[in-house]
Amino acid sequence: MSHRRKSIIAAAAAGALLIAVSADVRSQEKPPVEAKPKAAADTHAPFRRIVFTGNEMLMGVFNTLASDCTASVRPDVRVVTPAANGVVRFDGIIAAVERPPGDIRAVCNGKRVISVGIFYKPNKGFVGADAAAVEIDFRQGFVGRFSYDIEVR
Repeated sequence: MSHRRKSIIAAAAAGALLIAVSADVRSQEKPPVEAKPKAAADTHAPFRRIVFTGNEMLMGVFNTLASDCTASVRPDVRVVTPAANGVVRFDGIIAAVERPPGDIRAVCNGKRVISVGIFYKPNKGFVGADAAAVEIDFRQGFVGRFSYDIEVR
């Protein structure tokens, strides 16, 4: 066998080995990870609210803040448990930031930013207990569920 032919056979064998090794390596690679769905709603303990019959109250204000205390997006809202004896609505508002001490964005307190307000108005003449729940999509991969126990006087 000629030297040239031996070189061609050796090159072909090396190429076949490379293909076999590459195929084996690819078969051990992890399959591509699919995008994770948004985090499941994080449920908080119910907030207690009191309102006089016939009045509408602001039950909560939600916003998403950047590190410089600006709010570039307004959170999305979905009513998941409507009030049985009143109406829950939400609307875009401009509100002062009110974060509790220790919250990373407490330095923003007092700054007015775009927000969403959650409102409740009891049915005419209703007095007693009511409840409602909303989900807030903060549009950063986090959805929170907030429940309200409402006393109408």
